[in-house]
Amino acid sequence: MQPTSESKLMGWNDKLDAGLAHWVVCGKRGAAVRSGVAIASELVTVLAPGTAVVSAGAPTVEANLERLRLVQPAAGYVSRKVLKRVDAPETPAPIKAPALPKPPSLKTPASAKLPLYFVNTDACGDRRALQEKQCAALDMVPRRVRAVTPTCAAYVAAQNDPARSPHMIPTDDVATGAGANAIVLSFLEAFRAAAAGAGDAHEARLVSEDDAHFPADFRARLAALAEKMPATVDAVWLWSSTYAESREQLGIPEPPGGHGAGAFYETWPRYARGAGGWKGALVITCQPGICLTTRRGAAKIADAIAAAMARERWQPFDVAMPTLGAKSETDATLPRMVLAADLELMTQVTLKSVRAKESHKAAARESLLAAPEAGALLERSASGDHAADAALGEIITTKLKRAVAERNLVKQLGLTEKVDSGALANLLRPKSAPLSKDPDTVARATAFTDAIFAKAL
Repeated sequence: MQPTSESKLMGWNDKLDAGLAHWVVCGKRGAAVRSGVAIASELVTVLAPGTAVVSAGAPTVEANLERLRLVQPAAGYVSRKVLKRVDAPETPAPIKAPALPKPPSLKTPASAKLPLYFVNTDACGDRRALQEKQCAALDMVPRRVRAVTPTCAAYVAAQNDPARSPHMIPTDDVATGAGANAIVLSFLEAFRAAAAGAGDAHEARLVSEDDAHFPADFRARLAALAEKMPATVDAVWLWSSTYAESREQLGIPEPPGGHGAGAFYETWPRYARGAGGWKGALVITCQPGICLTTRRGAAKIADAIAAAMARERWQPFDVAMPTLGAKSETDATLPRMVLAADLELMTQVTLKSVRAKESHKAAARESLLAAPEAGALLERSASGDHAADAALGEIITTKLKRAVAERNLVKQLGLTEKVDSGALANLLRPKSAPLSKDPDTVARATAFTDAIFAKAL
């Protein structure tokens, strides 16, 4: 746990004899001081042989090695085997609290490439190609992380690990099962890869599933979010269209200041309504899971996931991260995570959405041509009338929302296997209005829909 101020740093000057020990670095290559107990945690500094050091508290065993927490001349953890115990000086000098390192920033210079660590199975070459194409367009660096599947070595190792296997999600659980376990293990590998960060020029990085679809202004909106993020935050999970849809269905509350560029929740939000356990539950991170973090933040998240896997029942990953984020509000030993609230940060999110983009655009164009008032609105929009733009957007939104509601109802009723979902859809679908054939209206409707759908890559 990192101290938060000099006044809280062990109360060193008045507790010199309470759990402090004096040592000298005896390792031939010195002593590597790291930010956490884990040997893979971030390197703070390397102390030269012969350096006098002071530790606090009892040793901690990590990977069968004793680790000591240093308080002078650097704060961090070091291996016991590279130190030699010595007597305390007769007149010890007051121990000053070491300056806390400046937390790594979530900001990335606009001219810098942002690494994207995305989880991808060998079978999904199309999704890999999508991420590589988007990275090229947005000046990001694609870093593929091979996904864990229920048949690969990493999954088998987890099943054979007596510390983890009792907590895994039962594989006969139809709602989650082996696939959910594999997603947890895949993200663990992705965060570990992001923590290693070989070749990354800056601290900030993204960890994501492979079906993320970014809008054209993604980097600018991401920069606005990072600019407003407190220095205490280790990671922020981004919004997707899933949140925009469930905002109305499940009642996600408005964040302070409303939704917009740079908006985020200081405390993790909960659903205000919904059957089947949704009401009161933490808002999930899914479709897809996308996280902006730093090298250090990724290491802390990986450590937290690994620790949870060994002591408690696994949760589906999109539930586990909100749980961890909510706990981090009061537990400073956990990585501090928050949820973003920019509704336009993720406009299209799945590969299915990408493939359906043209059909959505065609439906939007059709909705304009079927609306009697659209002709005049399109003419005003072409002249720069923003109020007309908003009215046209409302026509399209109403049409698409009705289509989503219809699809959801068909899906729910179709589960009985007694309903012909195709016939039901035809019954529910209102009779189509005649489409305008006016050349100017058709041209303007086409131009308008092309422009709004061009916001997504």
